[in-house]
Amino acid sequence: RISLLRKGITQKKAEIQKAKVMIAKKPQLEREFQTVQKLIKEYQKCMAGEDKIPDFLSSLTDIANEHKVKLMSINPGKLKKSGKSGIYTEYPIALGIKGGYHQIARFVNKLENLERFVKINYISIASDKKDALKHSADIYLSIFIFQETKSK
Repeated sequence: RISLLRKGITQKKAEIQKAKVMIAKKPQLEREFQTVQKLIKEYQKCMAGEDKIPDFLSSLTDIANEHKVKLMSINPGKLKKSGKSGIYTEYPIALGIKGGYHQIARFVNKLENLERFVKINYISIASDKKDALKHSADIYLSIFIFQETKSK
């Protein structure tokens, strides 16, 4: 009977020691949790919700005007679930633009440096047969949309 009690005491001491270790780690885990929460908020800005798609599409016109290229077409594609975790959706967009080579390059550079994640999937540039200083470009890009996950 005493040996059983000693064994039980030893087990309880081990459990208490594990609890003390977990308690000691709590402040570090809370800091890590806060850091992860901040990163999530930053990524949510870079992958705004589906409701922000019209804002992005209209900003393309502003960016084109800023870089003196003519936006000939904007053809949004269908939303595609992306990522193994399913936390974001890819939204493909096809653009047709015209302008000088350097203006087109600056336009693409601006897209790549937006706060929102923009992936240039493909770009094709051809010179205008009537004006050697003008080019047309087909740009296939994707933006990403953060999918809210509901906690259980």
